[in-house]
Amino acid sequence: MPLLLLLSCLSARTAGAQPVLYSDGVVNAASFLSPSVPGGAIAKGSIFTTFGEDLGGTFDAGQFPLPTTLGGVQASIATADGDNFRAPLLYVSANQVNAILPSAVPAGRHQLWFVRDGQSSSDVAIKVVEASGAVSSTSQGIPVAAAGCLSPVLQKLISLRNAASLA
Repeated sequence: MPLLLLLSCLSARTAGAQPVLYSDGVVNAASFLSPSVPGGAIAKGSIFTTFGEDLGGTFDAGQFPLPTTLGGVQASIATADGDNFRAPLLYVSANQVNAILPSAVPAGRHQLWFVRDGQSSSDVAIKVVEASGAVSSTSQGIPVAAAGCLSPVLQKLISLRNAASLA
């Protein structure tokens, strides 16, 4: 019985807790670089990742068009001019949210906040740029952008090299 009571208390805390965004937890999803270093800003139209606590349950958008509300979670950006934008969401979990920064958000410093089931997080400052040079890579270290453009011959050579290194 005490275990059931403890689980009930934990579940109630998570359901009603205010979402918390880490002040340095909004990063470019390709590089995961801190926003304070070169290449760490978020480019218009790019995927960004936010880390925090009590952000939501585990949900994957899994279809297009991407929703701006996923599992009761919304990500909003407020510009210095007072315009507000809602970010399309790709993935939501208790400690991480992946979203796309709307291309209409102008370059500059803005505020990001989350709402989960009516509970708002505090604002976190983000830096938006026109373009950023981050590139995701596969588990073999091949840049994703390049992996899609490799010739079939080069892809086969890489596969053979990887197979040989496993033998």
